[in-house]
Amino acid sequence: MSEIDQSSNNWQVGKKVLECNKYMYTKQIQCDVTFKVGQEGKEVKAHRYVLGSRSSVFYAMLFGSLSGNSTDIIVPDIEPDIFQELLRFLYYEEITVKEENVLGILYASEKYGVADLKEYCNSYLKNHISEESVCTIMENAKLFSLNDLFTKCINFIVKSEATTKSVFESPNFLELNRECLASLTKLDNLPVNEEFLYKSLKLWSLRNCDKEGNDVNNTENIRSMMGDLLHHVRFPLMPLGTFLKLAGDNILTDQEKDQMSKFIAGIPVENALIFPTGHRTKDITIYRGTDYHPFWRFYGKIDALIFRVNKTLYMRGLILLGSCEKDLYTYTVEVKIINSDNKTVCWFLEQPVTSSGKEFQVSFDEHCLVEANQDYTIWLRMFGSKSYRMKNCHSMVTEDDVQVTFKNSELCTNGTNGSRGQIPGFLFSIPL
Repeated sequence: MSEIDQSSNNWQVGKKVLECNKYMYTKQIQCDVTFKVGQEGKEVKAHRYVLGSRSSVFYAMLFGSLSGNSTDIIVPDIEPDIFQELLRFLYYEEITVKEENVLGILYASEKYGVADLKEYCNSYLKNHISEESVCTIMENAKLFSLNDLFTKCINFIVKSEATTKSVFESPNFLELNRECLASLTKLDNLPVNEEFLYKSLKLWSLRNCDKEGNDVNNTENIRSMMGDLLHHVRFPLMPLGTFLKLAGDNILTDQEKDQMSKFIAGIPVENALIFPTGHRTKDITIYRGTDYHPFWRFYGKIDALIFRVNKTLYMRGLILLGSCEKDLYTYTVEVKIINSDNKTVCWFLEQPVTSSGKEFQVSFDEHCLVEANQDYTIWLRMFGSKSYRMKNCHSMVTEDDVQVTFKNSELCTNGTNGSRGQIPGFLFSIPL
């Protein structure tokens, strides 16, 4: 049947807009633009009006000042099956996204400015992150400015030492671009030791030297390929024996080896270190209770609680209970951490904190060192509307091998104790 015969039929009856679009596209009725798609230039026909109404890029291409008179448009960088998925979405909002085509569809949606389809691919990738795929997804998240997806990839990689090692040992890790690799190696919460990180970087450098045709037996080539990535390795934290063994591959200069050896051995060094000396840490949150109820009043009184941890770590803040009267609220908050010698080791000076919801966080300007098996007191003074309160709190909580015990404090004048009140959560960082 010809296009004229098809268009003369009364096929429009009973169809909604998207159904009409689908019929016009699948039956190829009155198409007025042809794309030559992929390396082989396969013809794909479509309708200018539909494409221009759905994409600003197509509108400029087909109706703008640069549109020209040609009805053939060359699209060599997108394969026909991907392009047809794009058209299906534009015509009648159907799409089949799967592992083997999602990155191609993401590229097409970015090229033609189809924001809804780009977000669809973003959601798909978020739900399909694995140890084998995360490096590829992270690269594309960076390429297409999907910041939330990029962050989710980072969080997936660092969720445990086992996961990080599996990702770093996967084939896709060796193909990771330098920018994304740098985002990983400089993380303070990367949960692997520095020896493992250095060996992983060396394997990555060897792989990329080989790809570029450089001699992989030349240490200068390996060092050049590593570049600034090497400066993310925290050599000063290694045991001396481990460092000397690794230094034997001569990737480091003689001056760097001498400086690191002296520093690790406790011998003063003349020049500033170019390698980080701070320990990597993992952030954890510990709740002593989540059974929240109205109401808790303050009157400028003190809520206080004694806590003890089983390993030395850093405290970076608190979770406090917010207002049960307002969607948006402001409290004036002052916090102290007092050690067993009655010395204030951290002081969050009195200041307003505005938030919403049942909880809000107070973050300390500097992380507070909390030593193992020592009593510390949280001293809290708040001014503001009535807040939620807790019941049935735990006297001991364990998370990531960190055990925290709680008990009553004589400094409390407002009723918070080991089983109820304010101060539901603690923000810690564990040295790795």
